[in-house]
Amino acid sequence: MPQDLPLEPDLIKVLASDTRREILRLLRDRNMTVTELARALDLGKATVHEHLNKLTAAELVQRKEDDRLWVYYELSPYGKRALNPQRTRFYLMVAVSVLAGVVAVLALALFLSTSQTGPFVEEGGPETFGVQVPERVLYATGPVEFQALLEDPSAAEGMRAYLVPGSAVEQDAENLPPGYPLEVEQAASVTSKAAMAEDGAEASDDAASRQLSVAPSGSLTLRSMGTLQPGTYVLYLTDGSGERRSEPVQVVIEPLAVASEQTTWYRQVSRPLTVHVVKGGTGLDGSLALSPVRPGPSPVERLTVEIEDGAATFPASSLDALAPGAYEVQALPEGSSRWLTTGEEIAVVQPQVSVTPSHVLAGQASQVAIKLWPHEAGEAVRLTGDPDPRIQEVIGKQDGMELTVVPEHPGTIPLEIGRGITRAITAHPDLAPTLEVIDGPAWRLTLVQGDGQPAGNVTVLLDGELVGLTNATGQLTMDIPPSGQHRLTLRTLDGQSVERLLAVDGWEAREIPHPGQVRTTARDPVPGLARLTFEVASPLRTTATDTLVAEVNGQAAFATDLPSSTDNATQVDVDIPVPQGGKLQVVADLIQLEQQPLQVRNTTAPPAPEAS
Repeated sequence: MPQDLPLEPDLIKVLASDTRREILRLLRDRNMTVTELARALDLGKATVHEHLNKLTAAELVQRKEDDRLWVYYELSPYGKRALNPQRTRFYLMVAVSVLAGVVAVLALALFLSTSQTGPFVEEGGPETFGVQVPERVLYATGPVEFQALLEDPSAAEGMRAYLVPGSAVEQDAENLPPGYPLEVEQAASVTSKAAMAEDGAEASDDAASRQLSVAPSGSLTLRSMGTLQPGTYVLYLTDGSGERRSEPVQVVIEPLAVASEQTTWYRQVSRPLTVHVVKGGTGLDGSLALSPVRPGPSPVERLTVEIEDGAATFPASSLDALAPGAYEVQALPEGSSRWLTTGEEIAVVQPQVSVTPSHVLAGQASQVAIKLWPHEAGEAVRLTGDPDPRIQEVIGKQDGMELTVVPEHPGTIPLEIGRGITRAITAHPDLAPTLEVIDGPAWRLTLVQGDGQPAGNVTVLLDGELVGLTNATGQLTMDIPPSGQHRLTLRTLDGQSVERLLAVDGWEAREIPHPGQVRTTARDPVPGLARLTFEVASPLRTTATDTLVAEVNGQAAFATDLPSSTDNATQVDVDIPVPQGGKLQVVADLIQLEQQPLQVRNTTAPPAPEAS
């Protein structure tokens, strides 16, 4: 008796079956599936499966999966030794002599054991069918979804699927708990009837030949009804009759943690966005994508970057191309063929930028505030490009920045904010006009710049009509206009101008302060949203673009340019989010620009009234 094959009662019982000995003989020639063995033995798959279970338990046979995920059975090293002809003959002689009287008892026990299986097994042992699962590693990012391919497409009708925790299968593989049910979606196989014609004749172009034949397919999409905890599961499928079930397939669900550095990203001001992806405590490799939650006008359908050592960085320039909206983070692990929705969302926001005031006076130091709304975006805002020498100081604020602007001469100070937001500050001439009544009677207009120097070569217009140019001393003599309102325009050689509205009464003149107005009209009020119409009007024409700014609780909520028009009036309709109890303030800084007071001196008394 060989020492490595002791005479064990269980082994004797296994080898006592002619069917099991025939299975061992067939597997000695080559590896085979359950279907191939059932066909060779002319037996049902369920019966063959039961014999294989006993041979596997006796360690004579072992399961093996190939690259296509088919399940094969082969002889184990122990089984190959057991098939030695001399040893096998010895065991057969012993088995025949010992078990001749207990065959009936074993048959009855086998029947009773197969009639008490779990929820997938029917009386007499179900026939099994093969199933492939190309993707065996899933991720716990939400409800799992994966594909299954059936060897026998006819089994797909009425299919039910379950994932059973691997620990429960290890405890009792025959009496399985119900497990977690899966939704089953069956793909259809569509074939043209014309292409299926057996006579091989060319299909005619009539409607009948273009009909399609729809038949069940062995391709299934399986989805869990909720999020499953990470772990090892066994997939079972059973057909609609409950008489057939699939061979068990192991599926692994791994944890996948995704976290972004910021969940709100501001276009043109925020820095690159980094997202960390960790699988089971280890950085994941693969690809990461941002996809719009709802279809929109974005020219980019999906923004994709590579994941290296668990980190993926989206370039700021690429994110700028995304339309404002909500985007979900999707992961494609290395080796996987399907994008996973991770549950992480990124909001892409276009901030509103306001520059107040956007109009200043040359020769004076002015404080200019750059604000962004929402104010959280202000933490990322910065000036780019070459610093302008007229900007002497930049102070960072939570909602933007504050500039100290000291323009020496009239002109435009360009601002580049972030990566693509352009604004400008206009420096207007700081001209202080003085009107003096002289003999004639006439007015002597004297212009002085902010630094106290005479303003020469300044074009003077009254109601749009040319009066003349100031001389080197900044003076010009002009006729006194009739009583009423008149527009005085002072234009420098570089095209900058200052306008004043004068109320003339006899020889005297006074300036009408702040003639412009901004009227706000609410329309169709909506909770949390102010629907407003801004009507901006001024009897003075401006030579530079004005800026209308709306602030909510002191934070910039809306900003727009108001170009001058022929009738000096502009209307803007806008919707502004205003929280309940919020304070809305509207400013048009050019119209409300502080002006130097107009000085008028009378050196000649007006004529006495004539006697009636």
